[in-house]
Amino acid sequence: MRSTSGASPPQRSSGRKPPKPAELVQAVRGHIGAIAALTDVTVVQALPKTRSGKILRCAMRAMTNGAAEPVPATIEDPSVLESLRPVPQRSHDAESDTW
Repeated sequence: MRSTSGASPPQRSSGRKPPKPAELVQAVRGHIGAIAALTDVTVVQALPKTRSGKILRCAMRAMTNGAAEPVPATIEDPSVLESLRPVPQRSHDAESDTW
C-alpha cells in the first residue's frame, strides 16, 4: 500500500509488539486523511477469512452490532471468529444511524 505522498507504511515484523490503537488512528489519519479518521480501534490476533482469503466483514459487523450471524461454510478457521466474541460491541444510535 502506498500513500498519496509516495511513502510506504511501516511494515510489521513478527518480533515487534502490535501497534497501539492510538498509533493506528494516527497512521490512518496521516496516510488516508482526516476524512477516514477512526474513533475506535480494537487490535485482534487474526481476522476471519474464507478459504479463498476474503475477510468476513459482514460477520464481524453483525458481531459488533450484537446480531447473531451464521458461520459461513467457507470459513477457513472458525476459531478465529469465536476469538472475536469478547471484543466489545459498539453502541449504536438508531435514530441517527451513527455509531
